[in-house]
Amino acid sequence: FVHIPVRCIIVRLSFGGLLVYGAVAPTKECLSLLASLEKEYGQVKHIILPSTATEHKLYAIQLAQKKTKALLWIAPSQFSFPLNLPNNLLGFPSRGRTRLLVDKANPEFACDFDFIRLGPFFSAPSTPASFEEIVFYHKKTQSLLCCDLFVSVSSQPPEIIFQNDVRALDYHSRDFASSKPGDRLDGWKKICLFALYFQSSPLRVASEPDGTFKGLIDFLRTSFPKPNGFNNTGWGNFFAWSWPDTKAVDRAFNALSAHGSLLVPPILALTILNRRPADCQAFIEALDNICADISYVIPCHFDAPVRADLGEIESAFRAASLGLEDNFLSTLVAPVGNFFQSSPTQITSLKKNEDEQNISSNTMTNLTTSLSLPRRLWRRFLPRIRFNSADGGPPTILRRRGPLPDEDLAFLRQFERSLVEAGAIEPLSS
Repeated sequence: FVHIPVRCIIVRLSFGGLLVYGAVAPTKECLSLLASLEKEYGQVKHIILPSTATEHKLYAIQLAQKKTKALLWIAPSQFSFPLNLPNNLLGFPSRGRTRLLVDKANPEFACDFDFIRLGPFFSAPSTPASFEEIVFYHKKTQSLLCCDLFVSVSSQPPEIIFQNDVRALDYHSRDFASSKPGDRLDGWKKICLFALYFQSSPLRVASEPDGTFKGLIDFLRTSFPKPNGFNNTGWGNFFAWSWPDTKAVDRAFNALSAHGSLLVPPILALTILNRRPADCQAFIEALDNICADISYVIPCHFDAPVRADLGEIESAFRAASLGLEDNFLSTLVAPVGNFFQSSPTQITSLKKNEDEQNISSNTMTNLTTSLSLPRRLWRRFLPRIRFNSADGGPPTILRRRGPLPDEDLAFLRQFERSLVEAGAIEPLSS
């Protein structure tokens, strides 16, 4: 019932040929577009499977079977369920074409990319890894390629949905089952709330399943209302919920989107990453060491490319309540602003603000010169400041994401508790 963009990222290698990160289904259309790139830049040499997620694994295997001269590089902790089979029985290419993305791999594309591994994280003892992601940093464009770790929710429906199939927008634009399709922007907002919360606070279910047979029957009875003469949006007229408060929908969506700032998907944050705060901290530090000049993040889902730097990445982790260590120098923002009262442009806009504001290069020169701290330390300790090294523009004040509303996370927190009670994931450590 949700319709969101899914992309693969194709990069031209400096030594010729192409690298594919996060393959999508190799349909005729996809292969035709890929062939046009190969004609201009050379054949696909490397395919990257950066995740253990089934949907990404399936398409990477299929593309590797189409591109028989390409090497397939995979996140090491692949698994299958319910029976954990070896990779060669899952369809991965043999004869040395499938290789592991480990620190000692030394692939030929290392001249263009650095890669950093987050995970593997195990949902429970003696189980296969439930999460692992490997992000790639493209040095030339200062771009961080990621799979599921970050998303950016655009305020408008992506154009690709209008080119593909608008039925999902029309379907979700309704507030009630009896409503006629309305504004497609409303449909996009509800799609995003469904995709990232499953059940957000504005959504109401007439008869929620309670685990009993009677509860299931009551749910199904209310989920298929009588047709109203405009049932052309698909899914057999199934509509088990309502959105009685349109203002609440807007509030929930605006908090989720936050003007497109980076977001760690809530389901990932609440069921996996919040159990590994030390690993998340180490991941941020690894990014700081290897690719401190990040200017863009390109996720495989939702909007891209996203203008962001390391400060915004750390802000996304903090907003997800992942237990990162406090950044003690960030508390010195106000004193620093007062310290430079005599500077031509005062740093009064370092306070939390949803909108970006420019500060002059002269002010930043005063900051870096007077305190004798290198740019890299300023990026680490004052993550609200973005250094526009890619385009040479003045530094800007970052949009910092705040925590998501508790009422919108309530369903996912209950889902988390259910997984703990079922032994599917470990309880949070005290």
